[in-house]
Parts: sequence; C-alpha cells; structure tokens
Amino acid sequence: MRYLLLAMLLAVPSITMAAEQDNSKDAEKSNGEKIADLRARISALESRIEEDIINGEEEDTDEDQEGKDDFNEIGGALWLNYALRDYSETSKSQGGDFRFDLFRIDANGRDGDMTWSGQFRWYQYMRVIHHAWVGWDFSEDTNMQIGISQKPWGIQPYASHSYWFGVPYYIGYEDDYDTGVRFKTVQGNWDLQFGVYKNPEYNSPGVLGRYSFDVVSANGNNNEEVNQLNARVAYDWSHGEDYNTELGFSVETGQLYNSDTDENGDRQAWAVHLDGDYGKWGIEAEYFEYDYDPANPVGVPDNVVEFGAFAGNYTVAAAGEMYIFNITRDFPLDTGPFTNARCYSDYSVLKKKDIPNATDTQLHTIGCALTSGPVYTFVDIIRSKNHHFLGVPSNIAFAQGDPDPSWNTRFNINIGIYF
Repeated sequence: MRYLLLAMLLAVPSITMAAEQDNSKDAEKSNGEKIADLRARISALESRIEEDIINGEEEDTDEDQEGKDDFNEIGGALWLNYALRDYSETSKSQGGDFRFDLFRIDANGRDGDMTWSGQFRWYQYMRVIHHAWVGWDFSEDTNMQIGISQKPWGIQPYASHSYWFGVPYYIGYEDDYDTGVRFKTVQGNWDLQFGVYKNPEYNSPGVLGRYSFDVVSANGNNNEEVNQLNARVAYDWSHGEDYNTELGFSVETGQLYNSDTDENGDRQAWAVHLDGDYGKWGIEAEYFEYDYDPANPVGVPDNVVEFGAFAGNYTVAAAGEMYIFNITRDFPLDTGPFTNARCYSDYSVLKKKDIPNATDTQLHTIGCALTSGPVYTFVDIIRSKNHHFLGVPSNIAFAQGDPDPSWNTRFNINIGIYF
C-alpha cells in the first residue's frame, strides 16, 4: 500500500510566532533578502517526492481501497541549502554560502473513514504551522477536510516545478493554506473542489512569521483576509498511454476587513489552466486575474495592499493579471546514486493594473530535481526582474517596480533528506 497521506497534527498548541535573532551577517539583510535565503523552506520538494498526492490524498488501486488500514505515522525532513547571488557583493566575494535550511515534523493517520494530516516547521528564525486538518471520507471519491488546508485553485498541487515556485506563490495563489472547510469529489473525468475559509492560517493580520503569503497589516495598510469562498472545476482525460490533459477553471471571492474603518472591502479572482503529461514531457499553463478593493481610510491608497510571510512584508499591486508557462522533461538515470532527473523551465509574470507606468514582475527558473533514495537534490538557476527577494526593494518590487529593471540571478542547490 503506497504512502497514503501527508502529515497531520491532531492538536496543535497555541503557537507564539517570534522571529529568532539571526547571526550578525543575516541581521544586516533586508526583508527581501531574508525571504530569499529562507524562501528555500518551501514544500516544492514534497510534490516531487509525493507527486501522486494532492492535498493529502492519493489515487488508490482497487486493492488498496479494499484494504485500507488504520495507522499513525511520524516523519520529517532536513534541508540544506547553497546559494550564490550575483546581486550581492558579499555573496560573490565569499563564493556563496552553505547553511542549514529547514527541519520539519510530519504526522498522519487514519481511523476508518477519518483521516488527519499536519506539518510543523522550524526555520532559522521562525517556527510555523504548514497545515493541520482532520478529514472524513464519505466514499472512495468524496471527502472533506476541516482545519488548515490548501485552498482549491489552479494547477495542483503547485503551479511550478522549481524549488522556488513561481510569482503566484508570493501573492497568495500557489500553495496557499487557509483555515476552514474543503470538499472534494471526483465524478468520472470531473474533479470538483470547494472551499469555505474564515481566515488565513493565523487569525492575526500582524503575524508575519507564516508559511503562506497573505494580506497583512503593515505600513499603514491595516487589512486582513476574511470570509473566503473558492471553487475549482477540472476535466481530465487520456489521449493514450502516458498522455493526459487536464483543463480547469477556478474562482475566488472574499472580503478584506479594515481595522481602521471597521468596514469590509472585497476581493475576487478567476483562473483557467492546462496541466498536461505527455510521455516524459510535461506542460503547464495558467492565466488568472485578481482584484482587491480595500475599505481604507482617507489618505491610504487603495491601488496597493500589503502582503507578508517568512517574517517579512512587501507592497503588492491591488489588481493584476498573471501568466504562467512551464515545461518539464524526465530523464531516467543510472549514474552513481541518482535514479531520475526531472528538468524544468518555469516562467511566470505579473502585470500590474491601476498603477501608472508600473513595470512587470518576472521570474524564470531553469533547473533539475535529482532523485537518490530518500535524498532529493534541486539545482536551480533563478533569474528575476522586480522580485523582492532578488535585489529589488520590497516596497516597489511587486508594486510600481523599477522603471528600468534588470535581470538578477541566483544559483541555488538544495539537498532534502527525508525520513
């Protein structure tokens, strides 16, 4: 019986989020560079290891369905990271840096039709909950999750293949976890998902030490996400052996509560996507638009909102459109300890609206993920324009942007050890 579910913590104690003191060299870095160094604590590795699993579920064989066993499991991972940044004179002079990245604990379980999953993470300077939900299988094709779960949106589980994800992650539209109820049912070729979320994973807009990027209260923009609805509909069909295409449509609507005016603004988004596997090749494409309409007090601009995670915050255009296009190629290996390589080219661009003369934010990553038993190694070349963790100030990167942006580059190697 294959590995069944991602981790769960049935009871998560009240967590005090406090950024731990970095060493003196890290303390000199901007919020953007902190996010750069610690962005590596993203679960892209999870999707490569458990790529059959989507949001804690996997497709079981008939034999598995007949013999589902009750169980409790504990696991985890340790990540190490090397980075060389061409936009940092210190990094170039030192030849990059190699450091501890992340330690995490996973727990999962099943008792009859009840399941649970959760994950807790330790970074260099913060401790966060990744997800925590308890679920119920109404049938082999229909289930529900209550707690902190991944919202139904676009290409799943991630709209990227690289270790660094794409631009959508940084504006809350890739691998975003919120607190509420999520339903999923598969009817023939149709995959239907619905989510009702009261708030993000932390019901406190001032907490910046979080995994998912959400609207936060900072820099005089005192808004927070509340009362959110998500729906995702996808149709999946086969064109022959090892050829498969999914087409999907997603919508999101919700409110933005402003603590200064004690009023609710609103927000909405929609997306279309294609996710195809064609032998050893893969193609992903997605387009979406989003619009935030905050109920700000007089004098506070409403064409930007403040986002935050990983103990930092930055300004984002309140309306925009996103383009995503990714290509992958699998290469079976028999070289040393390596058994497979998945190489990829991930590209995403954010075009900002309602900000005169704004310049685009772009992210292009070329790399390979190498498999060797329980060790997964990512080798990436990340190039970006107007990205807050690649040399551009956090107050302009995702908002106005640099009027004449240049490409900044980061070479990154991540080693993930799973147990």
